[in-house]
Amino acid sequence: MRETVQLQRDSIESTLRHNDACFRAKEQASSTRSWCDEVSVTLQVEAAKSFYQAFTEERTLPISHCVFCYRKTPPCELSTVQWKGRLSLSLLQATRAIQKCDACLPPHEGARVDVCRECLVGLDTGRLPKACSVNNMAIGCEHRYPEELDDLSPVEERLIALHAPFGYITKFTVDNKTRSGISYRKHVKGHIVVFPNKVDDLVATVLPHPLLQAIENIHVSWSGSGKPGSADVRHLHQVRKSRVAAALAWLQRNNPLYEDIAINQAEMDGWQYADGSSVPTVIMDRMRREEPSTVEKTQTDHIVPDTDRGLEENSFKSIDDLVNSIEPTFAAESCDEDCALSTEQSRPSPGEPATPAPDSTALSQEVESLTPTNPGPHDSSGSCVMQVQTTGDRPFVRVERGEDFADSLHEDFFPRTFPKLFPWGKGGPKAKCDSGHSLQSDPADRHPNHSLSYWARYVLQRHGGRFATHPVFCFLVFNILLRSSNRRISMVRVAKDSFHRLEQAYANLTEDRLKRAEAEMRETRTTSDLDISLLLRELSIFGHAQPLSNESRLLMRRKIQALNIWAGMPAIWITVSPNDINNPVKMKLAIYRLHDYESAKDLLADLREKYDRIALSTMDPVSSAIFFHREISLFFEKYVNPGQESIFGKIGHYYATVETNERGSLHLHGLLWLHGNIQLPNLMDDMANPAEETVAK
Repeated sequence: MRETVQLQRDSIESTLRHNDACFRAKEQASSTRSWCDEVSVTLQVEAAKSFYQAFTEERTLPISHCVFCYRKTPPCELSTVQWKGRLSLSLLQATRAIQKCDACLPPHEGARVDVCRECLVGLDTGRLPKACSVNNMAIGCEHRYPEELDDLSPVEERLIALHAPFGYITKFTVDNKTRSGISYRKHVKGHIVVFPNKVDDLVATVLPHPLLQAIENIHVSWSGSGKPGSADVRHLHQVRKSRVAAALAWLQRNNPLYEDIAINQAEMDGWQYADGSSVPTVIMDRMRREEPSTVEKTQTDHIVPDTDRGLEENSFKSIDDLVNSIEPTFAAESCDEDCALSTEQSRPSPGEPATPAPDSTALSQEVESLTPTNPGPHDSSGSCVMQVQTTGDRPFVRVERGEDFADSLHEDFFPRTFPKLFPWGKGGPKAKCDSGHSLQSDPADRHPNHSLSYWARYVLQRHGGRFATHPVFCFLVFNILLRSSNRRISMVRVAKDSFHRLEQAYANLTEDRLKRAEAEMRETRTTSDLDISLLLRELSIFGHAQPLSNESRLLMRRKIQALNIWAGMPAIWITVSPNDINNPVKMKLAIYRLHDYESAKDLLADLREKYDRIALSTMDPVSSAIFFHREISLFFEKYVNPGQESIFGKIGHYYATVETNERGSLHLHGLLWLHGNIQLPNLMDDMANPAEETVAK
């Protein structure tokens, strides 16, 4: 015991001595003003050169792929091996799903293929690599992907899916003043919301689903000077009879989940279209106009110059022009205003920034949720309905939950929900229950289930980019993971002794109490109502788990304040906004994700039209995230270089946060602390001191 106490004392004393030495070094640097020394041109050139070389190094870009796990991998991490000589008999049996493709695994002796390090280690030790286990290899490669399921729109996939446990809000903005190509996507942003299926959907044996039923949980809104036409919204909402019929026929023949499904030709014959349109008239008629507020525009505006986004340069000549540009412009036709009621639940997609809601706003929303509504004569407490409503400036989603639902933990949940991504009916994160199989002693036959987080990361990195570019999949997984996190927090909070007090506080809430607390918090930022204070504190616990929530922003603020106490006042504010539209590295990441190495090379050389570059960049959020992480990591490594002399001087600490703009483009704001800036708060006084002029000379 005494030895432990002595070790603790020695450790504390060592830490204090180190901190004292660091502080004395900062004092010395501050007194000598070494941070004022001019950065040499040689250092600036070397930093830029090393950054560019590391950033464009092709061998470290994930542009190749492993034939076994099918993940995008940098060429430097791949080895070319004779695959048949590496695999034991049990591994040959376990990998029979990918051996069906002769292009991936040539059957002749001596055939060599590219294998990543992780898979190579697993195969050499006689066990199936983790990334190849469970159902991952059953998803299939690009060579065997059926043309019948290629290029289906989200609505078409929803019509043929066995499960549809989600709804979404999608918003379009058409700017007629901005020149754009025919194929330029006008889609701005959207929400994906998970909710239980109706019981009728779970036992459906006739497909496609009725069109009116399929679109009741889809809300399409628009803003701008004119209503979008069918050509503007077709990439998300087109429904082609021939493609739906061909997809169902192929699934009947090849997907075991669809073998008992009957095709409803009469339903497809009843779909109505305008002349020359592939979007049903019922979808176009349900579109509603919703203009964003000035606050929303300023919070989500583009910070990338228009020329870097493939658009014409802004021609603002005065502040008045800039202010007038954010005012809403109304079309001649009137807009439907009967779309605003109340809210219960909303989840932003990762590509859309969440506006931090103050506590008074949360109270206002709580008042709306407590206000009784008048249900229709056909409403039922057991049904599942998604209503798109607004209170104020932004749309919400209200979900009335049903009693029967699609289990997201079931092994067939994802293949039933996304037949376009799982054409063979297999590929989820969980293996089918088979007690005889689980007792196998051979390591190659052991298939532990994947966590949803690991599995989602795996499929989003697959070659071909079908998961990465799918307009719904990644947002649905994000929503499920977020709900799982909230569920874990709820289970912990329910086990606390204070939960009974929370129940009583919530039961005693009234509309008048909430309104009084809201008015009080607008004036004093606090409330004297103890029950409401308790509930707000409890809600803040959930807020810390929500990305871009008000609580997460407050936590970042506290971290910056702590750094101010530790390192002094920050000296430099930075904003880094990588150009993810025209950057050659970003285009290379995106095009190599979709195509094989050689064909991608040729396509990249022919990519000249700027609207093609925009479509290529915006359709692949995974490549955008990889590109952003690569550039920002190298920026801090090569340009900031903490603890060493850099182009900013000697930086001791830095803190940064990532945000998104309206189209989901990532950018970074940060603070840099100079190593010798202890006297920085006195800078203005020092500049006014005549003696300082002599020192400066």
